[in-house]
Amino acid sequence: MVLASYHVIKEILKNWPNVDLTMKEFEKLSKRYPKDIEFQKIFEDYKACLNLRGDLDIVKSKLKELENIRRIDVSGGTRLPYEDRRRF
Repeated sequence: MVLASYHVIKEILKNWPNVDLTMKEFEKLSKRYPKDIEFQKIFEDYKACLNLRGDLDIVKSKLKELENIRRIDVSGGTRLPYEDRRRF
C-alpha cells in the first residue's frame, strides 16, 4: 500500500489559501493514493467543510499532523519503506 508522502501533503498546504487549487490537488492525489485511509478521511472532511461552510482550520491542522507523522515515519522506526536502506 502506497501512502501519500509528507512532500505531497506539503504541496497541498502550500496552496491552502487558494480553495480551487487546493481542491484540484486533493482530487488528483486522492486518485493517486486511494488506499491511504488517513489521507482519504482528511479529503472527505475537507469536502464536507466546503459544502457546509465549516471551519477549514480544523482540516488544516489534521493535514499538518499527518504531514508530521509521515515525516517521522520515513525518517526511522518500523514503517520504513525498505527493510535495509543499504540494499535497494
